[in-house]
Amino acid sequence: MFDRAKLRCAVFFLIATAVGGQAVGSPSAGVSALPAILQIILANEDPAITLITHYYVSILRRSPEPAGLAYWVDQVNRAQAAGDGKPAFRQMASDFFNSAEYSGRNTTDREFLTNLYLTFFQREPDAGGLQFWFNHLSNGVPRSEILRSSSIAQMFTNFMKSLGF
Repeated sequence: MFDRAKLRCAVFFLIATAVGGQAVGSPSAGVSALPAILQIILANEDPAITLITHYYVSILRRSPEPAGLAYWVDQVNRAQAAGDGKPAFRQMASDFFNSAEYSGRNTTDREFLTNLYLTFFQREPDAGGLQFWFNHLSNGVPRSEILRSSSIAQMFTNFMKSLGF
């Protein structure tokens, strides 16, 4: 049976691919990795892999490499065994958004906020929400604080719950 949360992620990946007109995948290959990503999601029964892949695509704009995927699956499994997988996902988001790979994209505040919305809320930001967070950034609130707020938002918590976390 096809899981509704997986469908939501798959639709998200289609949207994420269109944002900024960039294909998801290896720029050197010159092809989109979207079919491979959808194949991972649709064929996989592990919700951790679904959400980890979601992070790679929405934040880093590429599919996960095998070693990175294995590392994060292990981190999530350890956190789940300790009683709560959510901290592992929050750490992953922080690591990805603060990575040299993400920083190297030199995102504007609008792009950063759009990436947050796509990552945590699976949608583009609405005008009011975008302006709210843009005002915070303009007033000196660091991106790290807005990232933290997004990662603990109820809407994202509900999304994680729908995946079993």
